[in-house]
Amino acid sequence: MPSVPGVGGCVNATGPAMTGTPAKPSVGGPAPYWQTYDYDATGNRKSLVQHDITGNTAKDVTTTQTFGAPKSVNTPTNAPNTGGGTGGPHGLQNTSTKSASGTVATSYQYDAIGNTTAITDTSGTTTLTWNGEDKLESVTKTGEAQSTSYLYDADGNQLIRRNPGKTTLNLGSDELTLDTTTPTGSMSAVRYYSAPGGLSITRVTGPTGGGTLVYQASDPHGTSSVQINTDAAQTVTRRPVDPFGNPRGIQPAPGTWSGDKGFVGGTLDTATGLTNLGAREYDPVHGRFVNPDPLLDAANPQQWNGYAYSNNDPVNSSDPSGLMTNAYSGSVWNLDSEPVYQSEQATTESNGNGNGGNTGNSRGTKKCGGGWSGLGCHISNGAKRVQNFTTDHPVVRAVVVLAVEIGAGAMCYTGGVAGAIATGGGSAVAAAVGCAAAVGALGAAVNNMLDGNADHSAGGLLKDELTGASIAVTAESGLALAAPLFTKGLNAALK
Repeated sequence: MPSVPGVGGCVNATGPAMTGTPAKPSVGGPAPYWQTYDYDATGNRKSLVQHDITGNTAKDVTTTQTFGAPKSVNTPTNAPNTGGGTGGPHGLQNTSTKSASGTVATSYQYDAIGNTTAITDTSGTTTLTWNGEDKLESVTKTGEAQSTSYLYDADGNQLIRRNPGKTTLNLGSDELTLDTTTPTGSMSAVRYYSAPGGLSITRVTGPTGGGTLVYQASDPHGTSSVQINTDAAQTVTRRPVDPFGNPRGIQPAPGTWSGDKGFVGGTLDTATGLTNLGAREYDPVHGRFVNPDPLLDAANPQQWNGYAYSNNDPVNSSDPSGLMTNAYSGSVWNLDSEPVYQSEQATTESNGNGNGGNTGNSRGTKKCGGGWSGLGCHISNGAKRVQNFTTDHPVVRAVVVLAVEIGAGAMCYTGGVAGAIATGGGSAVAAAVGCAAAVGALGAAVNNMLDGNADHSAGGLLKDELTGASIAVTAESGLALAAPLFTKGLNAALK
């Protein structure tokens, strides 16, 4: 049973029970595993021992990790064999994995921001490049002719992933994948439907239509581990993982698990082994992110390690946003301790993987519960994100307001003004002015709702509506002088 020491690390407190003669560990379950973790005083994971579940120590696999010197800082450098930075005290420098088959050594490089730029082992070097907003741009491996590249939307969500042989467009709950191995290419699609109680419904549509529909059940942290097909056989597929998201036990055969949602609902990239968790890229093998946290809560020492995943306590908490463990997110946003941004980052709202931080579309939102009880909160958060977006993009707000005014104006003028003209009544001008007032007030009300900086009180809303109505009436009254000239022509056109 894991426990949580002072630094927040997940360790093995007592080990499994010993039974039999001679005594041997008793590790049960459908996909048994036994791991021991060790950490330094700053929360870096120094070692991981993956024990043989039968107690045969000769079959244990031990990974030792070396980090930058304590009290060091990530310093820009032009020295050879570096990515431009020294990594700092939390930057993983080297790992050594010892097993019965031998020892494998791996080294790491960083840029001046702290992003991992190169990972070198016996198979060669994996090179990672980052864009101006510190989002992963491409991954290139030695010996591979084609790299994996990424494109993001304005809020930092992963929009397009180009793997060797295929390109995936990620639209949140929908994914479209193009097979690029043939000149014509074929298209497949995946759609995710959220359901209460940790369930999701996933539909996969093949290139020629048809497809499959499955139910996927997740653990409390959002990692789907059981899949039930809706066909007559109702085939059950299991995908067990360890606390940090590494596969354990028997894994599904290629192509049998629907979609690419992985650890805590993140987007799993099988070509690189990384999982996109909102704002950052997660490496489950080492239980840490490969780029530093853009958020820092200075009042919480557990947040000082910029690479650790969920305070090294994945059993009791999770970090699907890549910004902050959900065990502390509520207190950070609602109490006096304000988070500090280490560098300017594109705000990540949702990848189907997590929420954004205290900027962009997510500011002012609340942490919601699951199931139907949190439905109202999620709706409120959705409305707030729309308001944040239209506040930051006034041109979009203006277009929305204009569309509302055009639609309302068309209905009002068709029903009221045209009717007055058709009957030859002299009330056409009055009807036009009345429509203008109503449309102007409606447009002002919509603008008020979409502008986060507006006065949303009853008095503020009324003031905006009166202002909008008066401006519209003034403009319409000027046009009203020419209205009689157009009455006969418009009447004829309507007939």
